[in-house]
Amino acid sequence: QRQLPNIQGMVSRILEHVLVSSICVGLCAWLMRSRRRKGSIEHIMEAVKAVQKQAGPPGVLASWGHVHPAPPESMPMDKVPAGQAASHTDGRGSIYKFKVHDGVTVNMYYTKQGYRRSGDVHDCTQYDVVLSGTARLRMIDGNSGKEKIVEMGPMDFVAIPARTPHLFEFTSDCCLLEWWGAPLRAW
Repeated sequence: QRQLPNIQGMVSRILEHVLVSSICVGLCAWLMRSRRRKGSIEHIMEAVKAVQKQAGPPGVLASWGHVHPAPPESMPMDKVPAGQAASHTDGRGSIYKFKVHDGVTVNMYYTKQGYRRSGDVHDCTQYDVVLSGTARLRMIDGNSGKEKIVEMGPMDFVAIPARTPHLFEFTSDCCLLEWWGAPLRAW
């Protein structure tokens, strides 16, 4: 009797390769743009340090009265094996949450134009790459309280400092990758 291939395993491996490749392409594009602007890897390291310095003060999560712990995860990953993904689809689009290993996930969002996602704050740096489409990122500086708006298009990369409230508005149908510099705890 002929054995059929494990389609689910094959799809999972393909998605994992697409995910890793997309992250690498986004980071490489950002690095190349950064190098063209300043011409050195030192500039890139300075940019990373600058993002870390922009983090809101640690007490901001307790001192803002309207900030509360996030509800439980909508897609818990504790039972999902490493290298696999969970997904959720609703009227806004789809979320694919890839488990790299325990405590490390990468999200890929497909979001339709006109919708919003995120609207949270967390205690670690968040990294995002737009793969296709466009988005507007709104952030509130945790130190000054001033709003910063970043318009993003294909292969644009952004690092959202820890303890920075943020919200994505999707100005066209958009595919976006996001991951975090430490285990995610959201408020």
